[in-house]
Amino acid sequence: MKTIGILGGLGPQATIDFEQRLHRAAQQLTPQQGNMTYPPLVSWFFREPPVLIAADTPPPTELPPVNPRLLEAARALGGHVDFLVIPSNGVHLWQTEIEEAAGKPVVSMVDAVVAEVQRRGCRHVGLVDFRPAAWGVYPPHLEALGLSWVELPSRYQEQLATVMRAVNEGRNGDAEEAQLRLAILLLQARHADGIILACTEFPLALSGSLEPDLINPAELLAEVAVRAATA
Repeated sequence: MKTIGILGGLGPQATIDFEQRLHRAAQQLTPQQGNMTYPPLVSWFFREPPVLIAADTPPPTELPPVNPRLLEAARALGGHVDFLVIPSNGVHLWQTEIEEAAGKPVVSMVDAVVAEVQRRGCRHVGLVDFRPAAWGVYPPHLEALGLSWVELPSRYQEQLATVMRAVNEGRNGDAEEAQLRLAILLLQARHADGIILACTEFPLALSGSLEPDLINPAELLAEVAVRAATA
């Protein structure tokens, strides 16, 4: 069985949630024998922003350089694992640099989401994201498949950035859930037939089960990571 390396901490609650999903996926996908059939796992919690920009500034129009210390973390992690997973959507923008630093492949959350979009037969995809399309990891992949997509107006993206930070800081509540549900309603009103929660903090701000049209990238990544470890 292959060893999984989690390049996480971006943010911490989402990484912990992913680890729980990973173990539940292993319970469902592998024969259980005590603690022996879970994939070996090494987790690295990176405690800095993944890019070199000043704190509390709006996203620049061009993609900033990756934080070199993130690549150092990937390099260290790569020495102990067979492949990496990243429970953060946006960090996949630097997947190539991370793979080169680690010397190991990344099993991609983005690829898992795009495969799910295809499986569902979606044609017009909504993106619940706090980043503008220039920073978005999904639009190029959707366009390559001939699919249309719709994003939120910038003022709602800015509100969702506050939701992301509230989850990271452990202070999210009813107000943050209401903001997130409004964003989902706006995309549904624009006829999105599948909606990607494009930040792994967002599912943690929602109470109850997710609606059928919502796509949780962390859940999909957990399954493909277990399958990759046991292949």
